[in-house]
Amino acid sequence: MKSILKTVLLISLCVSPVSYAMANCDERVKELRREIEQDKDKYTPAARREAQKELVLADAPSIQPLQCTEHINKARKALREGKK
Repeated sequence: MKSILKTVLLISLCVSPVSYAMANCDERVKELRREIEQDKDKYTPAARREAQKELVLADAPSIQPLQCTEHINKARKALREGKK
């Protein structure tokens, strides 16, 4: 019984941070999409398109949390560079 509890605890410790990171990434993608939609007039169309491309890549189901963060950062960079 103790070994089963240890196994469950170890699995929850290993899976939980990854699940949290992906949920956090999904939320950040949604937040940036809302920001782009609300502030359309702040950015050039090309910058918005580039940012959306990066967000599509960040939202891919098979992506790792670190890669998701990289794509979000690239999307933010595209927006910064494309400010009106």
